[in-house]
Amino acid sequence: MTDKTPAESISPYERRLTILMISLSLVIGAASAWLSRGAMNPDGISYLDLSDRLMAGDFRGVVNGYWGPAYPALLAAVRLVFRPPIPMEFFAVHVANFIAFLFGLREVAARASSEPSRRIVIVSLGYSLFLWSSITQVTLSIVTPDLLLSALVFLIAFLMLKASDDRPIFSAALGIVSAIAFLTKSVMFPMTIPILCASLPKRHVLRALLVSLLAFACVSGPWISALSQQKGRLTFGDTGKLAYALFVDDIAYYTHWHGAPAGSGTPIHPTRKVFDDPTVFEFNGPLRATYPPWFDPSYWNEGMQIHVDFRGHVRAAIETAKTYYVLFVKTQWAFAGLVVLLVLTGNGRKPPGDALRLALPAIAALFLYGLLHVEGRYVGPFMVLLFIAILLVVDVEWRVMQGITAVVVISLLVTTAVELMKQFPTRSALPPEWPIAAGLQADGLRNGDGVASVGTMIGLTWPRLARAHVVAEVPQDSVSAFWNARPETQQRAFDAMRRAGAKVVVGTVPDTCAAVAGWTQIPGTRTWYLFLDRR
Repeated sequence: MTDKTPAESISPYERRLTILMISLSLVIGAASAWLSRGAMNPDGISYLDLSDRLMAGDFRGVVNGYWGPAYPALLAAVRLVFRPPIPMEFFAVHVANFIAFLFGLREVAARASSEPSRRIVIVSLGYSLFLWSSITQVTLSIVTPDLLLSALVFLIAFLMLKASDDRPIFSAALGIVSAIAFLTKSVMFPMTIPILCASLPKRHVLRALLVSLLAFACVSGPWISALSQQKGRLTFGDTGKLAYALFVDDIAYYTHWHGAPAGSGTPIHPTRKVFDDPTVFEFNGPLRATYPPWFDPSYWNEGMQIHVDFRGHVRAAIETAKTYYVLFVKTQWAFAGLVVLLVLTGNGRKPPGDALRLALPAIAALFLYGLLHVEGRYVGPFMVLLFIAILLVVDVEWRVMQGITAVVVISLLVTTAVELMKQFPTRSALPPEWPIAAGLQADGLRNGDGVASVGTMIGLTWPRLARAHVVAEVPQDSVSAFWNARPETQQRAFDAMRRAGAKVVVGTVPDTCAAVAGWTQIPGTRTWYLFLDRR
């Protein structure tokens, strides 16, 4: 499995099978990207904002303690090549996701075995598992770096096997790609340890380790240095710290952390409360972005302190165990069956070295995520690696395995097709919130204008489409208080929003307040708006 199979040793059947699986993967991947071309999510908005800064040459503005720079770089490259108009910008992002999908597909194609029967099983299952992981777990429809990381994980697996043959060039390449993976998601920084350990050859261990570490340091060092300088402390990112605060210490950090609960620390530069009852928060600076609280959560939550909480760990472990049960057993019965087959046919046989090398980083990643929080898009590629590793250990007559493989492949493809069909009703040439952006722009909203909202804006995408900047909001738990307030109280809240830099306030007006003076409903939506400079 460590070397590419010579062309002359590949049978016509295997060649046709490979072409079929590649073609099927391309068609399904392209269809998923096309059907979800108008979809967007809060993470994607932040990554697009970061790509804006890269395109403008503002490299210091990309330094961020929460989001890595690799995925924004991919988005910036795709946007520079295609130059999409604003309504089609989200589609360009899904093109970037599809490019990541193709990259990962290429790495699956690089896997091979010297035994024809075993190779056919690996080709069939490898492509099917990759397709299942990319469409149903990681997905092309969610704008996050997980698909890019998935491609990098498969490339890392390939390089690990090559580096284990005592090839320094592959050890260097492994360090470089591991660094790029870290720059994609910070969880890959601690993951570098099991990755490099799994790649060590039997001879010249120290040389291989030093080459990989040096390559990793050369690529990741400038980012760590810039981030540490910005934060005033040595750090490779605060994503893990904030995840621990949320899932173990139960500190909600998404928006407007102001030091609750007691003992969680003192915020250094939180969002600013500019009005009480109803509460209005302002965040017009120093970060300039579509929705600043989610552009860099590490900035607004600076000063948060986490504490080891045994009960919190137990609670998190129970939740992650439930998720793993769903992923490995309930929705992927083939994996559970393969494990049972391994137990029944193990016979104490020593696992092949390649299997151990693939399994080590996979198990490490599953354990690391299992400490705090698990989602299918996080662990999809590592599930694939673990599945292939177990497959290499199973000692069963390969004709029987080919029959089992046929059943599993059909199951995986059916699951993938079902997930793809779920996207069909939501297909749209334009983003769902485009009418809101277009309606506000038609009535006078301009690029760069500040907007305020009655309700939290973290889940809305129209400000990005309108090129507006959210500068203030009434948090979700104060929305009822706002609409039930007296007109003069609402007016004082509006004045606070205006002073914060808002030109318009947007919200969903309750039916009981539909006659409020000055509010205008955008046709075809439940969104209303009020221009503050026209009152």
